[in-house]
Amino acid sequence: MRGTRGKASTAARHVSGRELCEGARRLSLEHYGLMALTVLNLWGIRSTSDLGEIVFNLIASGDLEKNAQRYQGGF
Repeated sequence: MRGTRGKASTAARHVSGRELCEGARRLSLEHYGLMALTVLNLWGIRSTSDLGEIVFNLIASGDLEKNAQRYQGGF
């Protein structure tokens, strides 16, 4: 698992849907500035539920681990 700014992290930590969405918002603004919304729309990301779907697909593929108490409604 990667920590902040590419530093390797050995401890897994739960990230809430809210934290994930806020992080995605900040990152997209950093990278794409005023074009962030346009870029996300081009990628098919139009709502927080789209981010939730991405997370659950990553869990299904084994690329992320899930918290036993999480559910898709958290996005």
